Amino acid sequence: MDECQKLEDGDASRHEALAEYPALTRVTYQLVLHVSALRKLFDSPTPRVVPIRPTEKHKLRYACGDASAEGFADAVQYPDLVIDERDGLWLPEMADKSSNLREALNIANKLKIDIIAGRHDGCEVWQATDNAVWSAVCNKGMSSVRHLFDLLVDIKVLCHQHQVFYNCFHISGERMIATGIDGMSRGDKDSGIALGYDLRDFLPLDMGAFDYPDNQLEDWCRGWMLKDYTQPKTPLEWFNEAHKPGVHIIAPPPAAAIYALEEIAKGRHKRPQYVTYVILIPRILYQEEWRGKFQKEVDVWFPLLPGRFWPNSAYEPLM
Repeated sequence: MDECQKLEDGDASRHEALAEYPALTRVTYQLVLHVSALRKLFDSPTPRVVPIRPTEKHKLRYACGDASAEGFADAVQYPDLVIDERDGLWLPEMADKSSNLREALNIANKLKIDIIAGRHDGCEVWQATDNAVWSAVCNKGMSSVRHLFDLLVDIKVLCHQHQVFYNCFHISGERMIATGIDGMSRGDKDSGIALGYDLRDFLPLDMGAFDYPDNQLEDWCRGWMLKDYTQPKTPLEWFNEAHKPGVHIIAPPPAAAIYALEEIAKGRHKRPQYVTYVILIPRILYQEEWRGKFQKEVDVWFPLLPGRFWPNSAYEPLM
């Protein structure tokens, strides 16, 4: 151990560094999977051209899927508000499988069928799930579980072939119940989108904290900010007014949170001693997009659970 520490602290010669070093290194199982996936993704004699966004703004779909031990349901809403829904029962042997596999298979099977049929060509798909594991797999691009990794690779290959922009994000179980998809997976079609509601109303990616009905956030903020309270900055003010000295409330919708946090970073860099931010963001797209930037920029953070000031209809906490 002492010899190892000596080599670590000092400048080892090449001879010392190579001493007792194995000539061959065992390839890990994960590396084999990753190389195999790369061969599938880049199986082309010419460099792959990847568009950065859909060519038209109406090429957008919202999807939501859930699975129980007995059944499954997945629905896609198109821009004309038409909903294409698929539900059914698992084979008996699937009841013994993990819930993560059932959730992933439900979403992946529906998505692959639609992509192969050409229903999402050149489109952006926002997929909601209450399964945190599948959301993490989709956004990290890897998993130590072979069947989940293979499902993701198949989806990525199809998305490349049909130019589909796939975004998977996590929502709470309560929100999934409100959409009606949870009930559909159990044979209950008496809630949410099954009654004709717009799926987008249950996936408020464009709503800031102060846009939620029945919120008491102004009273809450005034209670502890006192004379420092000001009206929340508008999106246009993020880029100029919010950089000036003072205490600023920034409450972006989840879909724009990463951009608001970038402007907050600029403001703090310009005037670190004269600008203070109070940030309020509903916890949607948290793990997928803005958690890292959020935790880097704030000095103190905590979740405000639904209750007196943050409405129960919000489902997720307020960060």
